[in-house]
Amino acid sequence: MIEIFKNRNLILNNFIMKNDSLGYTYENKRACLFCGKRIPDQWHKTIKYCPRTVLEDGTIENHKDDYHSKYSKPLNKPYKFIAAYHKGVHERIEALFNVVGNVVTIEDVDNFGIDLSRPFQFKVSKDQLYKFYFHEFLIEQLPNNQYKISQHESF
Repeated sequence: MIEIFKNRNLILNNFIMKNDSLGYTYENKRACLFCGKRIPDQWHKTIKYCPRTVLEDGTIENHKDDYHSKYSKPLNKPYKFIAAYHKGVHERIEALFNVVGNVVTIEDVDNFGIDLSRPFQFKVSKDQLYKFYFHEFLIEQLPNNQYKISQHESF
């Protein structure tokens, strides 16, 4: 079965690139939107990209995904750093919660490298005490200059 799949991919690649001996015509001048290779008229009219192929080294070449990812990459680039930062903070808060417990001091927070100035959201209570909302964790300032860590629903 795997051999049939490999042969099918070779056949598809060959007649897209150069082989017209299979009787395919190219009068409609359709081409892959990503690479510009010709698409036979006999294929379904909604096909706009070359077929997905598995290369010899096992990687998958998919022109449809490559075409659409080039538009989303620049939009997502600045947010990757923010996501990576909050993922790291989440792991550190979870470690602090598991090691120290749910009531910690500011020294414990600093020792685990948690920056309370960069939460998802923070609120100030009537007593001028802060609540820092992180992903799945809430860190509340207590009146005795300690902090309480609790889990909450994610945003």
